[in-house]
Amino acid sequence: MANEPMSDSELNRQALIMLKNGKTLFSEYEEMSADKKSEPEGILLLQNALTCFDVAVSYMGPSLETHQYRARILYGLGHFKDAADACNLALELEKDDSWTHSLRAFARMQMADYVGALEDVNFLLSKAGGSEGEKANLLKQAALCHSELGDIKKTRTTCDAILEIDKSGETKEEVARMLRRAGEQEFSVSIKVTRSGNKPEGRVPSVSVSNKTVRVNFRKP
Repeated sequence: MANEPMSDSELNRQALIMLKNGKTLFSEYEEMSADKKSEPEGILLLQNALTCFDVAVSYMGPSLETHQYRARILYGLGHFKDAADACNLALELEKDDSWTHSLRAFARMQMADYVGALEDVNFLLSKAGGSEGEKANLLKQAALCHSELGDIKKTRTTCDAILEIDKSGETKEEVARMLRRAGEQEFSVSIKVTRSGNKPEGRVPSVSVSNKTVRVNFRKP
């Protein structure tokens, strides 16, 4: 006898079970030490959690919560484009959700989509009502994007805004590195234009830096 399709109530019950399992697996991953997260055990936890959320969505349809969890997991797996896509779906449901914009900014930076990342960071800055430390961190993200794009003027302006909030030695060193980076990028693009004999069209092309690491501390949405 062929299996009969599940009733709506049973689908909902199964979906809730899968959601709970996915959250439990992800919590286990979050509690792991940083070095363990990148080992097979941590990766397997993320993969299993992702499967749970995918099954839950197939049973009851997507929600802001499932999109956000999927985005967090995909980011942890290093699937940055998929993570950004999941954020896009979440923002279709809640366009002003700051947490989702924040994660998408990090995902876009990992893909060297600095223009896209700036869109998210500028949105967050426009909504920023938290501490000066939070604002300084957002400005650092913006300055990093500007420096990678070789826009030394905007990098300098943003760095000045950072130093108005935080004049610590560590921050001054970060600012100096970003200004040097912006100068290197501007010079690199200038050399390419001179050799080709053509004027640059549009924005300065973005460049991925392999030794740059973006660290993200996740909080529950």
